[in-house]
Amino acid sequence: MGSPHVLENVNIPKFDPDNDLYVNLTELSERAHESAKNDDQESVQAIEEEIDEVSAQIWGLSDDELKEIKLCLKEVSE
Repeated sequence: MGSPHVLENVNIPKFDPDNDLYVNLTELSERAHESAKNDDQESVQAIEEEIDEVSAQIWGLSDDELKEIKLCLKEVSE
């Protein structure tokens, strides 16, 4: 028996260029890269918050679920 791969068990939505959420996520990503290139960390942080919110919508997560994920990630990174 092989080892289970987490990506086989995670539903990752495919990019849909006709979905406004995906288009918005693409634009936010481009803005984040540009801000990072210019070393504008304040803008990067704000854009990352927007990316989290749009991503949560794509994945169908509630505000509470997003908060819990962020809390868990913060605990893991400390």
